[in-house]
Amino acid sequence: MVLSRKNIRLASILSIVFIAYYFLSQPNGPSFSQSFPSTLPDPVQSGSKPEPPTVVKFSSGPPRQPFPAKHGHHRIPIPPPPTESLTSTFRPTWQLGNIEGYNVFENLYLYGGQLVAATELDAEPIDDDRVATSQEGKPKTFVHAKDGHTWWKKTVAAMSDSAIHPAEARVLEGVAVIYHDDAGPAGLMVHYVLRALSLAGIKDVPSRLIFPHCEVSPNEESWKDGSGLNSWLVNVTLPGAQLIHSPDWEAYQESGDIIMFDKVVVVDRWAAHKAIETHHWSKMMSKMATLPLDTHKAAGPLTWFEPYRTTALDMLGAEVEITNERPVVVYLTRESSHLAPSLSRDAYQDLVKSLRRLANHAEVHLTIVGNVEKEDLIPLLAKTNVLISHKGDDLMTTSFWLPPGATVIEIFDENSFVRVNEMMSGLLGFKHVIVRNDQVYEKSNWLVDGQTQSEDWDSTELPLKGSVVERVVRDALELSPA
Repeated sequence: MVLSRKNIRLASILSIVFIAYYFLSQPNGPSFSQSFPSTLPDPVQSGSKPEPPTVVKFSSGPPRQPFPAKHGHHRIPIPPPPTESLTSTFRPTWQLGNIEGYNVFENLYLYGGQLVAATELDAEPIDDDRVATSQEGKPKTFVHAKDGHTWWKKTVAAMSDSAIHPAEARVLEGVAVIYHDDAGPAGLMVHYVLRALSLAGIKDVPSRLIFPHCEVSPNEESWKDGSGLNSWLVNVTLPGAQLIHSPDWEAYQESGDIIMFDKVVVVDRWAAHKAIETHHWSKMMSKMATLPLDTHKAAGPLTWFEPYRTTALDMLGAEVEITNERPVVVYLTRESSHLAPSLSRDAYQDLVKSLRRLANHAEVHLTIVGNVEKEDLIPLLAKTNVLISHKGDDLMTTSFWLPPGATVIEIFDENSFVRVNEMMSGLLGFKHVIVRNDQVYEKSNWLVDGQTQSEDWDSTELPLKGSVVERVVRDALELSPA
């Protein structure tokens, strides 16, 4: 199975806020006996896998010591409409941070179809040693010093004869994100919005999302996918952001005005894939996984996305009931027709037995994504401490609803591994554990082995030792061994 492009886009919208944040911040339910057996066949019975209900919940025993809630109550403010102003003094360009494909600037100028970094006469030029951005068949807009191509206008001194006059600039205030990428299926336009901003430490909500090469309508020339997932996530996580498309961008260039971006993140998939880490893991976010995050963990789990998650819950009208009586464990399946479509019958039965043994300590849910309404699934995920699921799209598109500090258990066949969900967990502050049959696939091993896809990649007869999953859950919840 190949991870679908629409869900890669959907999940990766998180990344641009992280980029900006990073660079600027451097200085009780029914009892087991009543509900579970009445709705789920005994796993020792013969025959094919049952057709289960949408959600099976089971728990038993008295409340244990309250498990700490791992989510906050911060919300991002819905920004006022984007504003413009005129400068009266020169404001030099500062590069706040960059990695391949992600550049965060303050006071970056647009003039004559080019992005321009303006400096004082005696100032050092903006460092252009990293690949910033380029597009085949598109106007080159940035510079990479090593190959001689002019991809952006060289840094100009503010008062030289050949310079523009930034003091006359029209300022686009607030935070903007520019996606220098192709439209349609070939482009990954929604990649890493929130993640990039957080890497630069920008806590303000982006007020403009700019797609210079994309049309407005959801077609092959747009950044939107046919199912509407991309625009949906933008709407709930970045309410009030102005969307600027190709016609608007061309109008900026044709106006003859000098445009200045107050703060801007320039994102380019082509450039991101020039990083060694991206070559190795084949994902645009790979470089981010190498950045030191210890400075953000001093007070606990990473929480940079928490205001966006909480705001999205509010926008969706999702009510999250937090009792703290028991931790919540969710086993999430990727198909609507069976409870565990990727497991063999024996593996499915063994996993159910293992989950039953957790009922004295946790509220456990067996959930089928396709059969649960969004209004019911999202509040459940928002209070989930441990999420168990198979590799694939649904794990990616549901995990960002989890609270900080959650644990994700991802199930693979014995000879396969891809890192995309593990990287997402790391960026969101989750612990991510890979289980393959009867063992935990340790990071020290998969870092050496790299990504692999065996002939069993899409098998519906995968082996799995339920006790291994149970042990990981107990470790995550700090429970005694079975």
